[in-house]
Amino acid sequence: MNIILKAFGNEFSKEILERCLRDIHIETCIFIENHEEQKPDIHMKEYIWMNATPLMDGQYQNIDWNTITPLDEELLESMQNTEAVFLMQIERYAHNKNISYRERKRQYLHHLRFWNHTLSTKNIQLLLMNNIPHQCYDQVLYDLCKLKNIPTFHIERYDNVDACSLEEDWESSGIEIRRTLEILQKEYTNENKEISLSPIYEEYFQSYAHENTTPWYMLERSKRQDKQSFFLKWIGISAKMLIKNPIKFLRLVASPSVWARKKRQHRAATLYDQYTAIPDLSQQYIYAPLHEQPEATTCPMAGAFSDQQLIVQLIAKCLPEGVRIYVKEHPAQGERCRNEEFYKDILSIPSVTLVPRSFSTFALMDSAAAIATATGTAGFEGLFRGKPVLM
Repeated sequence: MNIILKAFGNEFSKEILERCLRDIHIETCIFIENHEEQKPDIHMKEYIWMNATPLMDGQYQNIDWNTITPLDEELLESMQNTEAVFLMQIERYAHNKNISYRERKRQYLHHLRFWNHTLSTKNIQLLLMNNIPHQCYDQVLYDLCKLKNIPTFHIERYDNVDACSLEEDWESSGIEIRRTLEILQKEYTNENKEISLSPIYEEYFQSYAHENTTPWYMLERSKRQDKQSFFLKWIGISAKMLIKNPIKFLRLVASPSVWARKKRQHRAATLYDQYTAIPDLSQQYIYAPLHEQPEATTCPMAGAFSDQQLIVQLIAKCLPEGVRIYVKEHPAQGERCRNEEFYKDILSIPSVTLVPRSFSTFALMDSAAAIATATGTAGFEGLFRGKPVLM
């Protein structure tokens, strides 16, 4: 078998891969990981290590592109949906720069051309991933494998029960869970019958049903981001950069585009804070907490609703008159993936109120008619509190 192993870099990956591949004869193995020492110790005829970091930047090192099969119209058109996802997904790597459309398209075509060639010439028969695709190049690789009917598997994690499953398609994962749910729904038609949960899931359920628990992965927003003065926001970090890396500091300070981008980001953040209002919890309302971006939970997992203002617009159109929508920014959201137009689009909807970042998300849930989210933890939290969830 010829295989690709992607992103198996944690402390347990080496042992896991050795156990799952020990009875399989491997002809060719392409191992994509930042640290090659995680390579599984298995017999393989041909081994190719690819450093993941350059791939995230759209760089293929030591490649003679004259030897790589060119792209044809049929493939380009078949992958149009992937291209659209990729152009948004690449935003996660635009840390300190604006990546133009032309550059995004160039990187996409390089990924598509390289992996189309590699899958064919290496006769790849299996793609095994440690997570769902969300790092641009792996989105292209995954969708190409689907197009070519090459089996793909990835690991889905269920932190609420300390478990995982092996899935073939991230867009329809958890199929066994659905089947089990249907059986349980028939078994528990009597609402008085007590439902017994495993100890670990009972603890998880209680923590979100009755307590105001902050998930372990919920990062706090930088205190610097809360400052309303542009000067005060950047003076501290600028001084540190001047000391640690004066050349980089001078290069950034001398760049008009850097200042223009930072000014735009600052205006967007302060605009949100300027138009927030304390919500009236006695009113009927839908609670719509925004996702942090860029993250896999929106791109690709939210599909068409990676642009979260579309969620709010759709709900507003469907609600009866008098029902409000309380929109709250994600506690960890920084300045990326937000602009003034994003907030203005939401604010233009008459039924919308922007809620202060510091307002309790659990208080908003407890009084809400329903929770609206793309794929967020707020969905679980809402269900455990007996609230309908619009996903």
